[in-house]
Amino acid sequence: MEPKWGLSTARAHSASHSAYCATPFASSYVNNMDTIMYRDINVSGCAAATVDFYYWLQTELGCDYLFYAGYYDGIWYWDYRN
Repeated sequence: MEPKWGLSTARAHSASHSAYCATPFASSYVNNMDTIMYRDINVSGCAAATVDFYYWLQTELGCDYLFYAGYYDGIWYWDYRN
């Protein structure tokens, strides 16, 4: 079964919701979990654009990570956190 993203109130930074994968505050998760959340953002006509987000990550050091990326005008921009 593929893990799915959902909405929660757990650790919401602002407003009253946050996104989570699996179960928020679960004591364990499925091994080798691999999932994706994406959103298309149209920046045509913008002189500049910035994407900011807050995250809370509880992972197994050296094994788990958060990877994020963006694509604009033929160029990929990416980074990761663990």
